[in-house]
Amino acid sequence: QNLGEDAFNSIPNHLSNRTSGGLVTTDGSLVRITVLTSVTTSVQAWTDEIENLVQTPVKSLHDGWWKGFWSRSHLETSDFNVSRQYILHRYLQGCQARAPVPIKFNGMIYTALKPPQTDYRIWGGRNWWQNLRMPYYNMLPAGDFEMFKTVLGSFLATRPQVRA
Repeated sequence: QNLGEDAFNSIPNHLSNRTSGGLVTTDGSLVRITVLTSVTTSVQAWTDEIENLVQTPVKSLHDGWWKGFWSRSHLETSDFNVSRQYILHRYLQGCQARAPVPIKFNGMIYTALKPPQTDYRIWGGRNWWQNLRMPYYNMLPAGDFEMFKTVLGSFLATRPQVRA
């Protein structure tokens, strides 16, 4: 396609400067495990971020987010299986849609295979809307607008590569 090196270099590297780890703290009677994945400019910046996170009452923030999530959308049906599938699907979306990358359409986070058949998704790092749209179709009617930002942000990040 004769794109040249400039086009290749303009593709954002979402793994660059991404640091993951955890911190275990205790006050003698309570053990607290805090994990963090963050894009930072240095290891010290990541260390400062996780130490600040340890001081934050994240459990109440977490519980508040889920309370708001479950109060936004309801489905009333007399069919137990329909209700169960609706709740399961909403739960899976709530677990995944706030990530920095869109939900994978082929089973979401539950696509891992045991070695040697690891899930390497040979179709590439970006998703195709034809398949990706499925997990996102019900978010807008359900009122999950903030979760939709992940997929929109992903597509907006590709604009430099798709401009003609």
